[in-house]
Amino acid sequence: MRWEDHLTTNAMRADFAIDVSNIVRSAQLGGDRPADLRRLLGLIKGLVAYTRDRSTKVYGVLDWSLLRRRDLLSPDERGRLHGWRRAGLIEVIEWADGRLIELAESGGLRVVCFDNYLDLHRDHPWLPGNEDRFLEPFLGPGGIGVRPREIPIRPEWQLSGKEEERLLKKEGLHKDGRPRRELLERLWACDVPGCPLFGEDRRDHQPLPRYRSGAARCPAHGGPLTDIGPRPRRVQIKVRVGGDVQARFVLDPGQTIHVGRSPGRDGYALTADMGVTPESGVSRDHASLRWTGSQLLVTDHSRFGTRVRRKDGQVLTLPGERAFTVRKRDEIILADGVELLLSGREFVFRESPSQPAEPGTADAASVTRLPGGDRDAAAG
Repeated sequence: MRWEDHLTTNAMRADFAIDVSNIVRSAQLGGDRPADLRRLLGLIKGLVAYTRDRSTKVYGVLDWSLLRRRDLLSPDERGRLHGWRRAGLIEVIEWADGRLIELAESGGLRVVCFDNYLDLHRDHPWLPGNEDRFLEPFLGPGGIGVRPREIPIRPEWQLSGKEEERLLKKEGLHKDGRPRRELLERLWACDVPGCPLFGEDRRDHQPLPRYRSGAARCPAHGGPLTDIGPRPRRVQIKVRVGGDVQARFVLDPGQTIHVGRSPGRDGYALTADMGVTPESGVSRDHASLRWTGSQLLVTDHSRFGTRVRRKDGQVLTLPGERAFTVRKRDEIILADGVELLLSGREFVFRESPSQPAEPGTADAASVTRLPGGDRDAAAG
């Protein structure tokens, strides 16, 4: 069998799309190396057996990162992949995931991978729960085989976390499966006067730096940035109405924000444009959220009540005017279909256009916790 006879970048001729990087780096497919091209070749053989078609064609897509890292593949393996790329037999791009989903969506190809593509679920609502567009490879007695798989439906915080991971990778701020906290938890200054990203007026709310050539750099000017101290740990809150995230806002350490249909000048208003009406069961000043820098506290001020749904599905009704510590994966229920969620993001915040420009900051105050209150710290 000549492997090249089964490769194509013609979506009309292909039977399957393969996430080459995902397959080559999957240790569960055999071998003791971090990356092994033989896993891809074994998978092609498995697809031929699966289809019982010796002419089966696959559309292979891989990230450039697999070829740039010289510690993963052997020189012969990299040479073979480059040869396939030059011959137009595989596609090599910066970000393979989006291309694979495009091939599945517009080309009707079944994708062979282990990935759940959580960062693409919002852009492609057909992905969660899909049972007919994806195959999972596995190592069996006769070699690598494939079987149908379902893309799982994940909670909102997991989607946010995966989206953040993708953004961090793009800026070079994610390494060996972890964010570069030594860069992300610092504030930076650009030496270019009036820099709109890291200038004097952006000391508190800064965008991501860019990590290139061993240094944090300004995305606007390309020069190295100067570390000017720790970044305040902020938390992002999402407003979900009717199952869809309608808006989001950010809390700084020590800040309290009241939330409701008309919570006052420094509060965060839930409007009719979001789907929150007087008939929704949300009070004008429904609840307040306070971020201490390590814990998120919610206090109910409404006549309708506020609840918290735990990760295990348990729902707690909060007593009025008493603060309650929210866990990372809790959901604050203001009314049926109106919920506040902690974002799964810790470093990347997409501000809502409706976010108040200058939310008020309450003075530090004593907080009463519920008996047996939870001790888990909330995270961004």
